[in-house]
Amino acid sequence: MSLDKHNHHVIIVSGFCDSGKRNKIIANSLEEAGLVPHVFKYSVKEWTIDRAAMMLGVFVDTEIVKDETNIAVSFLSYEFGSLVTRYYVSHYKLLPARRCLIISDPFHKSDKYRNKKIGWLGHYRYGVPLTQLAEGPHGFPTFCGIPPIPFGVIVTGTKAPRKGGIYNNQEIHDSLYVPRYMLKEAREVIYTPLTCKKALTIKPVLNLATSFLQHGWFKGN
Repeated sequence: MSLDKHNHHVIIVSGFCDSGKRNKIIANSLEEAGLVPHVFKYSVKEWTIDRAAMMLGVFVDTEIVKDETNIAVSFLSYEFGSLVTRYYVSHYKLLPARRCLIISDPFHKSDKYRNKKIGWLGHYRYGVPLTQLAEGPHGFPTFCGIPPIPFGVIVTGTKAPRKGGIYNNQEIHDSLYVPRYMLKEAREVIYTPLTCKKALTIKPVLNLATSFLQHGWFKGN
């Protein structure tokens, strides 16, 4: 399928806390490149990861694809949205010619509580979804896998790995957002010391994101 940019729809899947400002900045950047952006919104913050993924599937089928056969759908996801997108693309039928870009800090405050008593963390603000994060993969009904389509990762808030492929922060290996096995399977990986929230407002990072969605690699990197 040709990726005609007017038929190339990009779904932005954010974290729960996003106010909409970052999504608007991302959407404007995609529009400037001729892509068609859509923002997936969480109507209920107590959704579990698999529930949010199911609703993402409904959104794709009813709001984007409908009965069209010449539409390409790609995903740009960040923070908690990266888990939702990975679950969705790993468990639901996809149209061809899709790409997936994951932008995320590798760390979450639940990381240091994993395999320990959850306590306040499991009930703090987000309820079940945060409990899933605290419990790790075993807290999910099914593990959020590797996208079965070409995907790239922008790892924010950390330095690049040392030469020889040895990552300079072992915690990345245990991260739910950007685990090391997923980085190895990605088509391309870029690191930036900027936090995710900051990176999503910086034009160079947005240009890299757009280039991957358009071409399948980080053009100009």
